Amino acid sequence: MSTHHFYESSQGKWQIFFSDEAVGATGIVHSATLEIKGVPILDLDKDGLPDDWEVTHLLSLASGPQNDPDKDGYSNLREWIMGTDPAAKETELALKISKWSDDIARSNFPSREGVQYEVLGTDNLGQNLSVLTNLTGEFPRTPWFARSTSAHRFFEVREKQ
Repeated sequence: MSTHHFYESSQGKWQIFFSDEAVGATGIVHSATLEIKGVPILDLDKDGLPDDWEVTHLLSLASGPQNDPDKDGYSNLREWIMGTDPAAKETELALKISKWSDDIARSNFPSREGVQYEVLGTDNLGQNLSVLTNLTGEFPRTPWFARSTSAHRFFEVREKQ
């Protein structure tokens, strides 16, 4: 059993591979089966999204599963899975940050592949933010590492227009 492939299409060619990873422990595979369980959906445009959901939220079948009309970093497929509205930003871009080492912070934020983002920062909240770097977004999140010059550092990420 695997939950790794939830919400993925079962359409296409499936293959199974075996390997012995322990020396001297050769085995024999006598049989293998693949059982795919799911819930049927009406999907006339064959994009993996239920047609009724697309028409309700996107007003047509023209938008694909990887599109992100509200530009919140979540694709239509992910919005369908999460039960959120693909045409309305429910949350602002949230930058998560954690300590990578004593002088390096690791951050990541929801993003869209190929979209340009500007990372700004300052060591003093009273100062203006300055551009630290520009990043090209990855899906579903873009990582970024920053050398910290003080115990307190403030960051902001903006989608470049």
